[in-house]
Amino acid sequence: MTSRRDNVQPGHDPTIPILSGGVDELGVVPWPIVLRRRIHARVPLDYRWAVVWVVLSGLFAVGFTITLLVVTLESIATELHSDVGVLNWAIVGPMLAFGVVGPAFGKAGDLWGHKRIFLGGLGFAALFAVASALAWNAASLIMFRTLSATAGSACGPSAMAYINRLFGPGERVRPLSVWSFVTAGGPVVGVVAGAPLVDSIGWRAIFWVQAPMCLVGFVIALWLLPPTDRVSGVKFDVRGSATLGVGAVSLLAAISQGRAWGWTSPATIGCLVLSAVALWAFVRVEQRASAP
Repeated sequence: MTSRRDNVQPGHDPTIPILSGGVDELGVVPWPIVLRRRIHARVPLDYRWAVVWVVLSGLFAVGFTITLLVVTLESIATELHSDVGVLNWAIVGPMLAFGVVGPAFGKAGDLWGHKRIFLGGLGFAALFAVASALAWNAASLIMFRTLSATAGSACGPSAMAYINRLFGPGERVRPLSVWSFVTAGGPVVGVVAGAPLVDSIGWRAIFWVQAPMCLVGFVIALWLLPPTDRVSGVKFDVRGSATLGVGAVSLLAAISQGRAWGWTSPATIGCLVLSAVALWAFVRVEQRASAP
């Protein structure tokens, strides 16, 4: 008896089934895989770099708004009937989220899959970007901006994970360089472009633009990104995350509010002391942690 594989036509990819007729056969064809392979065969683009550009585009979409409000806080404070000292937390909060919560998403990606974490981060970042555009006072803006950045901070570790999985040790220099440029360059673009953008379209419109950027990235990533293997036995470093969070929050509170409180005030000095103690504890905890 001649097998079906022996009847494969010359030049045909044996991994793509030949549709010889029959309704039952149509039901088992993995159409997304077939379509993806045919497109990859026609487009002269390394699939690995396509993945890199998708994840880095998502990372930029969630990162460039972190510092976007720096040069326009005064006008926003006037509109929301607040002051610059309070609204400064609309910048400090997202920075803290990226620095403190981001590493935890790396562990979450190992546990539940980096594709799922990346998509969840982009989706919720888009949702809270819309909420930021609808903010009605300073507190709501600070809350929604921090939540958006918290969700978006998942994109950084997931992008790094995809690079490490798709490229060998000798091939990672270029993609990691681009990753570093996007991670550091996104907030810089926000500072430089903040004033012209706000003057031309308004600060609320910026978040209306960010939301569809995240959603477009979500759709492309849903279709293109390969799933990653889940790592068993992953443990969250709760004590390390807690001490790092306390240290970072205390330090940024002292730096951002020191001028208003007074650099020698008990509140500023207390925050600096608490930050030093917490960061020292963080180092000690990480030295002894089995899964830092």
